[in-house]
Amino acid sequence: MAKIVENLGVAIQGSDYTVVKKAGKKGETVEKHDHPEANVLFTVVKGHMEVTIGDKDVFNLVPGQILSFDGSNTISAKFVEDSEFFVTLILKR
Repeated sequence: MAKIVENLGVAIQGSDYTVVKKAGKKGETVEKHDHPEANVLFTVVKGHMEVTIGDKDVFNLVPGQILSFDGSNTISAKFVEDSEFFVTLILKR
């Protein structure tokens, strides 16, 4: 069955993956956290995000770019401008 998802929050969920849609305004932040159970894909679809993995690896992401990392690393982020992104959590086996 096909489905279009537009709302923020958990967009799609399966037995070994979860896709979450997030959005924020310029200057807002995503506090440092981790997802040790998963491999993570961070995909910006609108705007510009500054993402920090661990304490020092900083990535400036714009639409069309995907950041892939092991969820045992911490992530924090800053909205450089009004932005939307998807986080895909793929459970480790």
